[in-house]
Amino acid sequence: MNKKFRVTALYPILLTVGIGIAVYIYGFAFDDFSETQLVGLTPLWFFFIIFGAYGYFAEFLMKRIITGQGTSIAAVYKSWWSQFLRRHLLGGMILGIFLSPFALIKTRNSLLIAFVGSILWGILLVIFFKGIFPAF
Repeated sequence: MNKKFRVTALYPILLTVGIGIAVYIYGFAFDDFSETQLVGLTPLWFFFIIFGAYGYFAEFLMKRIITGQGTSIAAVYKSWWSQFLRRHLLGGMILGIFLSPFALIKTRNSLLIAFVGSILWGILLVIFFKGIFPAF
């Protein structure tokens, strides 16, 4: 899959699908689902949103590598994050948590990065829900 397709079609479509599912469920059909069903559907839309967001961000970081701003995804991420943190303290801390897997990434394949990030956050989401909703 080429970069243009990923950036102009795949990641935007996945983000839109994820946001669309969440808006539909919580904005229009909220009363049609039980609490357990809402919890069960969350990983679905969450996966799409994370996949699209991580894919976009991975492409952004790879562009910085190509322009000579670093040698690896992890190095470019750490540099970008420290600059962002200086300008936006609260936003930088939140993004630092959300994007922390980028500090460990060794590959330059945005699809793999997006997939692994989505799986990681999905596992954390399931652990979170198991702690709050043991019946889930």
